[in-house]
Amino acid sequence: MKMNNILVPIDFSDGSNLALSTALDYAKTLNSKIHLLHIIQPISYPIGMEIAHYNFSDVEKDMIDTSRKNLKDLIKDPMYSQISFEIVVLNGTSSSNSIIQYSIENNIDMICIATHGSSGLEHFLFGSTTEKVLRKAECPVLVVRKK
Repeated sequence: MKMNNILVPIDFSDGSNLALSTALDYAKTLNSKIHLLHIIQPISYPIGMEIAHYNFSDVEKDMIDTSRKNLKDLIKDPMYSQISFEIVVLNGTSSSNSIIQYSIENNIDMICIATHGSSGLEHFLFGSTTEKVLRKAECPVLVVRKK
C-alpha cells in the first residue's frame, strides 16, 4: 500500500503526541510525508465594548506564530531528519470539517488522529472530533487511543 501523505491533527495533548509517534512509524516504513495540522478557533470579538489599544488581529497572528513554533518543536529531534514534514496552522470554526477539507485538498492517504475517550454528558454535548472525522473522511483513518 502506498501512503505518500499522512495527516496528523495536533492539539498538543498527550493523545495527539501519541498519534504523531504512531504516524512517524508509518512514515519511516512507507517513506511518507507527514502533515502536522493545528486548528485555531476564531476569536470572538466583543461588540459594544470599548477596548483601548487592543488589536485582535495581532492576537490571532501571535496564536498562529506560537502554534507554528510549537509544531516545529515537536519534530526538531535529529532522528526525524529523514522524514518530510508539512506544518500547517489554520483558522477554523469546526475542527473536524477543517481536518476533512485539508485531507481532500492535499491528497492525504491516511489520517492518524487521537481520541480522548470522552463519554457521557461531555460526549453528548460536544461530540467527538475524531468520531466526525471517522464518519466523513474520504481516506482511511487510524485512531490512536491513549492507554
